[in-house]
Amino acid sequence: MNLINGLSRKYVEGTDAEYIYYSENMLEDNLIIAVDMFVYEDSPDGKELSVQTWINVQHYNDNDAFTFTMYSGDYLQEIQVYRIVKDIYDLYLDNVLSDFLMIIHELSVSFQSQSMQSKKENAIDVRNGILSDFEKINW
Repeated sequence: MNLINGLSRKYVEGTDAEYIYYSENMLEDNLIIAVDMFVYEDSPDGKELSVQTWINVQHYNDNDAFTFTMYSGDYLQEIQVYRIVKDIYDLYLDNVLSDFLMIIHELSVSFQSQSMQSKKENAIDVRNGILSDFEKINW
């Protein structure tokens, strides 16, 4: 589905990444936006459930892999997700990749990278987790 000026959205059933947003240029730059919805128990007795939304920008290159969390919090309506994704995409269109990544890093609420990990196996897990979201585009 094409929603925002050439940006495609793919629903990925049965995975953590509920939607993946991408364009052909973004894929050439090894860049995607993943939107996840998590349902969790919000009371000790497990009778109350809540939903949390995460919006992540993910990127990898030959040396490293990155996740920039742009939003992590209460459930967002579709129009709210659309606005955040559109703003991220507009920043991508208006900047060269290196500038875009610097801007996204500064605007993110959290950041994780392969190279930040102190153990090699954790670094491999981070990279593989990010690469697996890219593979979901072809499911």
